[in-house]
Amino acid sequence: MYVVCVDTNTHVCVFPLDKQVISMVSTDGVFVVPRAKREEANAARLKFTHKDGDHLTLLAVARAFAELSAKQQTTWCHDNYINIRWGGGVCVFM
Repeated sequence: MYVVCVDTNTHVCVFPLDKQVISMVSTDGVFVVPRAKREEANAARLKFTHKDGDHLTLLAVARAFAELSAKQQTTWCHDNYINIRWGGGVCVFM
């Protein structure tokens, strides 16, 4: 999948975009921040935060999730305060 960006001066930029990032952008909040564990959740989020923006942060989450076995995914999401729903899998923080 590719994204085409056009600015007001008709400059065109075409670049590939990871399908997982697109599906993650369309979900309701990838990161879960429970009131009682706000500090822990924020610390977990910092492990994935990218200085160049949210899309690269989401890509870091998707890549880390993809490296896990199916048995590890639910525990990993719980430990990292992540709620991910996309075509490649479902991980719900309880």
